[in-house]
Amino acid sequence: MKTVAAVNLTLTELIPLSRDGKPDSERVADLCDRQGLQSLTAVDVVTPIVALIKAKKSSDDVLQHIGKAVSDADSKSPSFINDLTTAIITGITSTVETDGTKSPDAKQTAAEKAAVEQYSPVLKKLCHLNSTLQLHVLCSIQTFAHKHSQPMGLVDRWFEYMYDEDVVEELAFDNYKKDSDVSKSSPYEGKNQALKLADAMYTRLAQPEEPDDEDKA
Repeated sequence: MKTVAAVNLTLTELIPLSRDGKPDSERVADLCDRQGLQSLTAVDVVTPIVALIKAKKSSDDVLQHIGKAVSDADSKSPSFINDLTTAIITGITSTVETDGTKSPDAKQTAAEKAAVEQYSPVLKKLCHLNSTLQLHVLCSIQTFAHKHSQPMGLVDRWFEYMYDEDVVEELAFDNYKKDSDVSKSSPYEGKNQALKLADAMYTRLAQPEEPDDEDKA
């Protein structure tokens, strides 16, 4: 397998751009394959997102980074939403120190929830009114939990966070529960266990919503 240096190509020459001037990841992958090069993604956007969250930068900073690094089309692709969701969970949970064998205490949960409130607008902006992308958000949560040996309460908490912050709508939760294709295929793992662990969330969705005070008046 040849490398970029072996064929005397610069990174700028290698990366095709989309119409909006951002790296076109699909064309990059295709070019690498045709040239016999090692697989190369245009830009690693995930690691910087985790770093931004750990540094407690704003959601606008994260969106600005995405806008510079990723094309509009790629930013709304299932694969990117998976990477972004994983990055957000990684960044936030890394600041909440638990051993994973018990649920976070009240102080830790409050800190986690506050962080989710801060960064959920990033996902909401990209997934708004798109039940397919919202499904991938839930799949990403299930897989993160699976790969980290099911930290206590993580699936249920994060499902609730996504619902409360209007990132994932009820339709997407219904689709996730019924789905046997996307949520059970690569790169996602742990669907059956996630459903069991999200029982409280689905019980909540099954209950009729209480009317607001304005509706009671």
